Amino acid sequence: MTESHAWDVLEGEDGMYRVAWRPARGHPEYPGRTYTPGDSGLPDDFPAEATKENLKKWGDQRWGKPFGAQARGRSALTGRAPTASERNNRLGGATFLLAFGAAAVGAGLVRTVASTYLPLVLAEIRDAPALIGLAMLVNSAAGFAVPLLVGRWSDHRHNPRHGRRLFIAGGTLMTTSGLLAVVLGHGSSFVILTLSGAVVYFGVNVVTTAHRALVHDCFRGVGYARGTGTQEVAALAGGLIVLQSAGC
Repeated sequence: MTESHAWDVLEGEDGMYRVAWRPARGHPEYPGRTYTPGDSGLPDDFPAEATKENLKKWGDQRWGKPFGAQARGRSALTGRAPTASERNNRLGGATFLLAFGAAAVGAGLVRTVASTYLPLVLAEIRDAPALIGLAMLVNSAAGFAVPLLVGRWSDHRHNPRHGRRLFIAGGTLMTTSGLLAVVLGHGSSFVILTLSGAVVYFGVNVVTTAHRALVHDCFRGVGYARGTGTQEVAALAGGLIVLQSAGC
């Protein structure tokens, strides 16, 4: 084998593993090919049972250990940097899941802060439980409307390079602005504090909507359960941090 060869075992959208082989530019067989189970013209020694382990052993015997484009962090199939889903499927460990859950921790923390302290701030202006309960409906309204509107928009604007970053950043900015408005508007009026709370909830739901969509973008197969479970546990942890800090 020469350094012109690079190969890897990749998982497709259909959950099937295939071997991607790519020589360097100028090689007689550039840009290489993909060996997919069931295709015609496969080598005689191609594994009958195309598991990831079997395909790796076959590639090792045929070309040796993957390097070249693969070692430089590029896909053997396309010669480009791997997408988020390709990269995360290879990671999939505790370190990546902890980083993935960080946004959910923050969302759970902010949502609990708003739901706990906004009624208290409103009660300082006027002790009217019915009116406070009506004002807190902004949480439910945001939870219903934002996923429908922002989720669709995020899907249309999504691309492999930038993912959902724009929506997570925008939702974070909106949430921060809303929290600041609640602090500055303390003791002002029901209307101002309710609108400020609405901005907080809308911002949090923008972040959580985009973050939940990342499960589809970043995980495959059994990874869906890991991604979803990480989000739920992280959101719960964020809420518990607030309650513990408040002595509840």
